[in-house]
Amino acid sequence: MKCLLLLGMLLGHTLFFVYDRDLFFSKYYVDNKYFLLALVAEFLHLITFSGYFFCWGFLCNIVYFNSSKPKQVRKKIFYSAIRMLIAYYISAFSYRFLFDPGIKKTNVINILKLKDVPGFSEFILAYFGLMLVILIFFPWIRKISKLNGYYIILFSILLFSLSYIIPYDKIGARLGLYLGSTKYALFPILLYFPYFLLGVYFSKSKRIKQNVFVIIFLMFGTASYIVYFYKKGVPPTRFPPRFEWLVGAMFFVYMYYVISICLDKWIVKNNNYNMKNLSNFAILLGQNTLFYLILSNIFLFAYDSIFEKQNIFNTIIIYLIVIFVPYYLLIIARPIKRIHE
Repeated sequence: MKCLLLLGMLLGHTLFFVYDRDLFFSKYYVDNKYFLLALVAEFLHLITFSGYFFCWGFLCNIVYFNSSKPKQVRKKIFYSAIRMLIAYYISAFSYRFLFDPGIKKTNVINILKLKDVPGFSEFILAYFGLMLVILIFFPWIRKISKLNGYYIILFSILLFSLSYIIPYDKIGARLGLYLGSTKYALFPILLYFPYFLLGVYFSKSKRIKQNVFVIIFLMFGTASYIVYFYKKGVPPTRFPPRFEWLVGAMFFVYMYYVISICLDKWIVKNNNYNMKNLSNFAILLGQNTLFYLILSNIFLFAYDSIFEKQNIFNTIIIYLIVIFVPYYLLIIARPIKRIHE
């Protein structure tokens, strides 16, 4: 599932930085020849972050919440948070140096203090914030992870509904990391936390068939998004997120989950040379999402500052480069081997 999300995220970023058309959906109508492409870009925006939060919850429940050694787990979480923070700084400074040049001493200090959040780096910063929350509130989140489907639904509705009462315009970057803000493009952790909980819930059974009320809840969320989109003619606000945006990806994320399980079973069933290569490709991409995100961000920031926008054919070529160059680097990389005299 992480592989599918990564491929979609890279496509969305490539379209933004390379393609010679702005695919902001408010500019396009049904009779426009770019409508379908704008719809694809909007779908990728909708599902990517929510899907990754789902995957992270799925993974955390398996690796962290079921561990019998909480001290060791919290140590791992701490180091993961540090890695995320370093990755954020790399992406943030790359954006300021390459895409939006003219960085000053005050910019450097504000980035280090998390008072300034450069574009396309908020994704990584959100994961740092999430790891920090898990680290500090580990015992309580561990208890929450044990809730059944009905309580997950109620807790999710409560968190999603906060989007109606949060005063976004009065919130800065650091608090906005958790609640959202009009001043910066941020993915508020508290408002997206239901996706993390859903990932935890689904990891308990790892089956396609789930509690029927949970599935209805997911369908209702996506239906709310579609109804809003249809009536308004434009998608709900993403930064800061409206309620309809927050719930919009729920059933789509579930469908990604179903597709991933079916693909995995199909690959195992057809266990030949090609299927093994496909499986290895998907696993490698899924396990190295952060590496891909940092490398692709640096490349696309630099590309936008140096080269002109491209047509759709050249954009696809660059998209393939963004996928396969890091993949090749991962393949040829070798672990460090100490030479003993």
